Amino acid sequence: MKQPFTPAPIGPARAAQFPVGAAVTLAELHADPYPAYARLRAAEPVSWIPAAGMWMITRADLGRAVLLDDAAFTVGFDGSTVCDILGLHMMTLDGPAARTEKAPFRASFTGSHVRATLAPAMIARVTQLIDGFRATGRADLRHDFAARLPILVMLDLFGLDDALEPDLRRWFNALEAGIGNIAQDSDIRVRGQRAADEFRTMIIAALARPKAALRADLAQSDLTNDQIARNGSLVFFGGISTVEALILNALHALATVDA
Repeated sequence: MKQPFTPAPIGPARAAQFPVGAAVTLAELHADPYPAYARLRAAEPVSWIPAAGMWMITRADLGRAVLLDDAAFTVGFDGSTVCDILGLHMMTLDGPAARTEKAPFRASFTGSHVRATLAPAMIARVTQLIDGFRATGRADLRHDFAARLPILVMLDLFGLDDALEPDLRRWFNALEAGIGNIAQDSDIRVRGQRAADEFRTMIIAALARPKAALRADLAQSDLTNDQIARNGSLVFFGGISTVEALILNALHALATVDA
């Protein structure tokens, strides 16, 4: 197991350079990060955040410039919680190595492929969930719909059984906490790494079975089963968190918009 990351000590000179960032606390970022983001974006769009032990970019054009320049910037740095929990994959590698691991997954996530193959399954899953709580006339939006829909769709995408849904939710919760573990809590880190290992073990076992939805694309690649599982964990859990958040944020915005 990797040793916990400890940020290099930063002297007072750097904190003085970035006073807005120096005032940001982990408690504030956890409770509601957007006021802090707004202050940083206005005064220090690139800032050092001592509480987190890392740099933070809060302006879209600067973030895009960094993401597109893999010669000057890296994604696989020692303090990356994504790398620590999920290991090496397409988003913790740079340059040709990243493109090699990303290539086998591209075809399955083009707009045309998703519309042709996944859209009907998505509609069926939405109908299934709504039918499940229609009789009661009410539902917890997150628990009964937003949290379940992306997991069920990802199970369809990977050709996995619905019986894995509880395991996927448990793994996702542990991974989400581990990736967001800026404070470097050792228990959260261990639970996240254990969940990642269990997920990879499940995917590697599934690859040995006759058919998985992505297997045709991946079987023709040069990726090992371990590489497929590591990248699959990123696809799987990234697809859960973004969709769940999008559903909840969109409906919250609609419910709170001024009439």
